[in-house]
Amino acid sequence: MRFRIALLISLCALMMVAAVAGAGQRMVLQAQPKVAQEQDPCDIFYVCSYWHELSPNYCTIWHVIYCGPAIDQAAASNDLEKAFVGRQLRIENRSDVRSIKISRVAPQYHLASGAVVEPQGEWNSRDAGGELWGEVKPNVKRSYRVAGWEDSNADGIVSAGDRVTFGDGTRSQITAVRFGVEADVIESHPRAPETPGKPRQ
Repeated sequence: MRFRIALLISLCALMMVAAVAGAGQRMVLQAQPKVAQEQDPCDIFYVCSYWHELSPNYCTIWHVIYCGPAIDQAAASNDLEKAFVGRQLRIENRSDVRSIKISRVAPQYHLASGAVVEPQGEWNSRDAGGELWGEVKPNVKRSYRVAGWEDSNADGIVSAGDRVTFGDGTRSQITAVRFGVEADVIESHPRAPETPGKPRQ
């Protein structure tokens, strides 16, 4: 009997640890596929939409199952962020379910070098000159100061095909622009196994 009680206590402890595993972690996601930044948040994070994780677990695909109202918008620094920061989402993949809160949104620029970067602090979609870009992948500690931006396709915005010159004199071309989201994990737990023939809750 004592063995069974001890086993039950151990199992309960493991379940509690699993429920909070990942809480406090920050995730970096990007739209899958590209979306327009002016859309309503729940039109972007619509139920059944898919999001690609860049960090910390690159190439993990998440499926949105809930888009809720904002909790706190104190950290928003511009009108775009006011629409997104603080919003609650519930996402899942094959093994986990997470509740997350959006902490920042910004464009993510894919460079010809293979790096994915995003502006640090405030950013200007019509002129990247002078901005500090931080690398999201593969080297998260690397940063670039944009010394010059060339609107190669003459569309008036920082977009695919444009060229940038960095402070060290190197140049690169933007090959794609994606909508990037940083989010804090509020809760994370293993996904419950599905029972054949029984609808998911």
